[in-house]
Amino acid sequence: MPTHDTPSLLLVVPVPARRTDRGILMESQALHALTLYARHFEHITLLCPELPSDQADGFPGHWAPLDSVPEADRFTVDTLPWGYGPLRHLRARRAVIRRLDAEIARHSHLQFAMGGMFGDWGALAGARAARAGRRFALWADRVEHRVIAETQNDRLRQRLRNAVELPLMKRHEIRAVRRASVCLLHGREVWRYYQRYNPNSYSLHNIHTSAEQFIGEQALQAKTARQRTGEPLRIFYMGRLSAMKAPLEWLAALQILHLAGVPFHATWLGDGELMGEMVEKRRAWGLEGVVELAGFEANHERVLQACREADLLLFTHVTPESPRCLIESLISGTPIVGYGSDYSADLIEEHGGGWLCDMHDVEGLAAGLRRLHEDRAELARLTAQAARNGRRFSDAAVFAERCELILQYAGPAAPAGEATLKHSAAGTG
Repeated sequence: MPTHDTPSLLLVVPVPARRTDRGILMESQALHALTLYARHFEHITLLCPELPSDQADGFPGHWAPLDSVPEADRFTVDTLPWGYGPLRHLRARRAVIRRLDAEIARHSHLQFAMGGMFGDWGALAGARAARAGRRFALWADRVEHRVIAETQNDRLRQRLRNAVELPLMKRHEIRAVRRASVCLLHGREVWRYYQRYNPNSYSLHNIHTSAEQFIGEQALQAKTARQRTGEPLRIFYMGRLSAMKAPLEWLAALQILHLAGVPFHATWLGDGELMGEMVEKRRAWGLEGVVELAGFEANHERVLQACREADLLLFTHVTPESPRCLIESLISGTPIVGYGSDYSADLIEEHGGGWLCDMHDVEGLAAGLRRLHEDRAELARLTAQAARNGRRFSDAAVFAERCELILQYAGPAAPAGEATLKHSAAGTG
């Protein structure tokens, strides 16, 4: 059991778990994260919401038991009630507080992740830690109230609900950020928004690929040689078919490209609530022969291999989030081509490996794709830049950076006058 005598870490996250006859199952990348934290802490306890059985279909992924990872005895994974919605939240709140108070007292270091408002046990954990006089790190990978405002407003009932709830959610998020002793924010987009409320904030990255998964030099040379031959563009995307990713704008850019006579084959690897509409639009726009909607792929290595084989990752993200697929594309030696944001611009600002246009500029995006088709030397140059740029990112490196900050700012208070660690140049404070 964790004690204050050894560095132990309590994580409270919104990533759900499932209870089955095999025990508690978690998405495999969440389990992988535990092994990375374990390089810096003796014991890790993870608390997360338990996914109701009737909602399991909405959370595709590769689910695995805790004993599937090395040194599983160093981890404790347990669930909290599914509190999304006012009534569920209020019914569960008192029991969750008792559990959080006990776990906060037992662990030397604390990191909590925000996730909405009702059922946001991470923010509640932050409030309980602050009440107990404990320091904690707060993690966020998107600005939730703005994501909802920009993607869930197509019906009058939803707009009316947002008018009431989103100002409350914004205050809820800002309050959580201000309470934290350090904010760990995934990407420049999220950092730029929240750092005004907590000056001890850092722009970090979140990645689950190792250095061994970087594209090899031989594969990179073969790829750039093929690109220079002028064969049809191989266009790729990996992610959910959800409004946050604006897949219909992605498809519209490809329709313009197709009508211009540019040869290509595009693949969207992923599933989601907009699959039906995408299938219908693909048929109506005459793209069935050139656009593949491949569905969900649980094997992460197969996803990365498909990305390595592509000429470019075409993305149309329209909300303040930090999609991991852009980093995975750079790691794969595949240029990122899509809508500019603080996050995407920051990834390629210094080292290159991509081309960006204004958000929602579908025609401009199609024009950029056409230029890359016509200028294969430029496409090969961006590919080489992407591969060099991607070598900055590995799971071990980004989690080491995160854990350094947790150890510095989210544990027992340092003695007066003790020097603080200098943060690496990869983050922004």
